[in-house]
Amino acid sequence: MEITKVSVYSNRKKIHHMDYLDEVEQTLTVLINGDVYLDTVIYGEGYGQYQDGRHEHVYVGDQGFEIIKYVSLYFAKHGSWGIVPGLGSWRLTMTDSEGKDYMYYGSLTGAHNELTNYIRERVNLDGLCVFSNHAE
Repeated sequence: MEITKVSVYSNRKKIHHMDYLDEVEQTLTVLINGDVYLDTVIYGEGYGQYQDGRHEHVYVGDQGFEIIKYVSLYFAKHGSWGIVPGLGSWRLTMTDSEGKDYMYYGSLTGAHNELTNYIRERVNLDGLCVFSNHAE
């Protein structure tokens, strides 16, 4: 099995009061060829009235392969954590070369800060949540 795509959906809706431009959802997708996409949803006028946010693309070259490899090995070793109500959540989907998806879920508790920081250091996009409730 060769993982060719990693996609992380982060949902910060339940963390705290949000302002109009605060991002409540992010989807970060890393492809093995080095393409990285970020799509976000902003709070807007509130629940039920969210709006499209950023749609960004960066190219990270060989780092795409390295990120996918690191994430795959990380979850093979650490597995998934349970959902903690009120903290926001994440959903990781890893897709292999045959199109099969492998999914993991957890809360934005900061338990995966090492992994979040690894990805942030390699993807030049501001405000990434990934597996954390703090956008940097």
